[in-house]
Amino acid sequence: MLNAFSKLKVFLLVILGLTFFIFLGLSISLEKNKINEGINFRFIIYDGFSLWDETFLREYEIENVKIKVLPNSSKRFDSRDAYFEIYSKGKMVFKLEKVYLIHNIFAFEYNENKYLVINYDPAGGMHCCFTPYIFLIDKNGNVKLIKKFQEIDISTTLGTINFFIKNNKLYVFWQDPRFTFFDGLAFAYSPSFKRFFLIENEKVIEVSKDFKEDYLKEASKYEKEIRNIIRSAKKMSKEKLREEKDILYQEWFSRLLAKTVNLIMAGEKEKAFEEFDKSFEEFYSLSRSTYESRFKEKDKIKKEILEMMKEFVD
Repeated sequence: MLNAFSKLKVFLLVILGLTFFIFLGLSISLEKNKINEGINFRFIIYDGFSLWDETFLREYEIENVKIKVLPNSSKRFDSRDAYFEIYSKGKMVFKLEKVYLIHNIFAFEYNENKYLVINYDPAGGMHCCFTPYIFLIDKNGNVKLIKKFQEIDISTTLGTINFFIKNNKLYVFWQDPRFTFFDGLAFAYSPSFKRFFLIENEKVIEVSKDFKEDYLKEASKYEKEIRNIIRSAKKMSKEKLREEKDILYQEWFSRLLAKTVNLIMAGEKEKAFEEFDKSFEEFYSLSRSTYESRFKEKDKIKKEILEMMKEFVD
């Protein structure tokens, strides 16, 4: 039996242990959220919804700014006629027509400004195609569109995770999807790459060159994945290689493309293509008869990558 003093010691140890784990959990939680430190996210809505119902109507307000999403037709499923409006101080300042689906709408505060983010889909509800918009709402309630990411066949959304603080400055990164379906890659295997933008009030300035270490880290991650894929492939029988040739190529080439692009973004073009050649040779050696046609196109593929990345190459 424990005496009173021993029981007290056990009790204190339990309390200290619980305190330690609570503190540890809090520290981990704070570390996880450190990237968004200084941003006060205030959600308006974060649920996707389609405009397939003639009774559809959404209205939101941020102080004296009103946001409306509503149909323009009484015909059911005539959703291409729906539209989106922003009002400031009772006056319409922005209108977006032919909206099919809004993936999300959210707002957050930073310093004295508020930012409204809208991801909409003009492509009929496909999972691939969104156009993100960023609006500035200043302390006087004035609204200004400060960034529209390119409206292309394949595009990606912005979420709260895309916004972060570094050195007391507000940034956003966007996943550039220009290599979707590149050289026969399936959508699921098509890589995108980060581009970084500094937000200074109403200015949105690309500063991707300032994030070299981020790109090198991504390239290193893909190199490890490439090594694992080739290591596993070397253990396959010739019959298994033939059976898995298409999937194996997609898994390997998607990583090689992602690694190459991230090295280019890091300013390491020569290294990118040197390692591209080495990886191609190593993969080709797995089964020369199986991948001969792909190997012959290696230089052509390199030229296409360089052409698509020319805006980032000095």
